[in-house]
Amino acid sequence: ERVAHTIEACRVAGVPLKFTAGLHHAIRKPNRPGYPHGFVNLFAAGILSAARPESFPRSRLLELINEENAESFTFDDYGMGWNDVSASVEQIREGRKLFTSFGSCSFDDPRADLRSLGWLAATAWG
Repeated sequence: ERVAHTIEACRVAGVPLKFTAGLHHAIRKPNRPGYPHGFVNLFAAGILSAARPESFPRSRLLELINEENAESFTFDDYGMGWNDVSASVEQIREGRKLFTSFGSCSFDDPRADLRSLGWLAATAWG
């Protein structure tokens, strides 16, 4: 609830927000200690609520933040979406001015998680 409130408050006030502290996984993982947030959930909540504020009362933000099904998210050359709400590439660009980055004490875990979902291709660098 506090995370949804913070995203909403930052969006309304136009205050940039960095998500930080232990965001190792792309999507919220119920079977992990502490039930950690997913960095894709948080960015999607910020960007989609900025692009479509009328579609995101706090209860809907909370639903997106708690989403555990990676198949609920879509990404393509034109933008991103979650269930029935989408944002164009331009709306993502604008949203990233407010929702700037995330922190993780691991460089490898977020990349590995994105690869396991098929959202990031392996490169020559691993």
